[in-house]
Amino acid sequence: MADILVADADATARAATVRALGLAGHSVREADDGGGVLLELAQKSPDGLVLDLSLGAIDGLTVLEAVRDRDLATNASIVVYSSRALSFDVRRALNLGADRFVEKTTSPADLADIVQRELGDDAVSAPAEPSGGRPEVQRDLRRLIGGGGGPPGNRTPLPEVGGLGDR
Repeated sequence: MADILVADADATARAATVRALGLAGHSVREADDGGGVLLELAQKSPDGLVLDLSLGAIDGLTVLEAVRDRDLATNASIVVYSSRALSFDVRRALNLGADRFVEKTTSPADLADIVQRELGDDAVSAPAEPSGGRPEVQRDLRRLIGGGGGPPGNRTPLPEVGGLGDR
């Protein structure tokens, strides 16, 4: 199916999300901080990005700004999956290009369903970029992040906070 990048600093939450998306048939990559997300995006643009806002020094909102400003993840569906669900954070994430904001009270299985809807029924992986990704973007991102940050049964109602129609 689709290539999904999951970005979450919480290892337990990230593992649960990766597992749910993997069980849904997706190929899943992971990053544990904002720098790792940017480096992964410079290597290969995913079909989907599941992004927490709490990622450390380079938080999810900063990642969304970089995605927009540096033309990363151009065709990716971006789902913010975060416990930082204050109206300011939700509006800012959607204004910066997120397709949907989902609170972390949503189960990983339900999140996988939401991601699938965002990707569309015929989601397939995009062809891989040439080995090495985009060197000019990688160089700029390494400078931005200081050279570090690498990738490392019951259903509840879906408390989706916003989507494309809410912008």
